[in-house]
This record gives sequence, structure tokens and C-alpha cells, in this order.
Amino acid sequence: MNEDADLELLLSRATLDVHQAAKIAKCHPDTLRKMAADRLVPATKIGRAWVFPAKQFLQWIELRCPRVVTPPGSLLGGSTLAARLAARRTQRAR
Repeated sequence: MNEDADLELLLSRATLDVHQAAKIAKCHPDTLRKMAADRLVPATKIGRAWVFPAKQFLQWIELRCPRVVTPPGSLLGGSTLAARLAARRTQRAR
């Protein structure tokens, strides 16, 4: 099975265990356990296992990834340092 098929299978479930949720979030399971214990991520503990509601977990990830809107004429994906250096070059050329 390829990685895309594995992800589709995980996303079709109602709940995820800590390893499945960590795979989706691309983090270590221990990191996710700590976040769950601190109530930073939607999860509940049943016995000794953390359970993550798949829909709520994906919504949580979506909310943490704000949409970046770049104004026209700005550098896409560039650093502010690059923008400042370009502005200096433009001033010196005048």
C-alpha cells in the first residue's frame, strides 16, 4: 500500500490512536501525548490510551494553519531580509 492510501484509511476512521494522529500531524507520539495531557489538542484518555476524534483533530490542524494572504507586488515565500536588501539596492541605484 502506498502512503496516500494509508492516509486515506486513517482519515476514514472515526477515531485515531496516538500513533495514527502523530503520523497525520507529522510529529512524535510523545509530543502529541504531552499536548493531549495539556488539553492543547482534541483528545480523551480511555484507560491508558489517548483517543483522538478524527474529524475534530483534522479541524484543529486546519485552524492552526492560517491562510497567508500576500499583498500584490510582495515577495512570495521570501524573507524580510531579502526585501530590505532589494529596497536598499533600489535606493542606491537612484
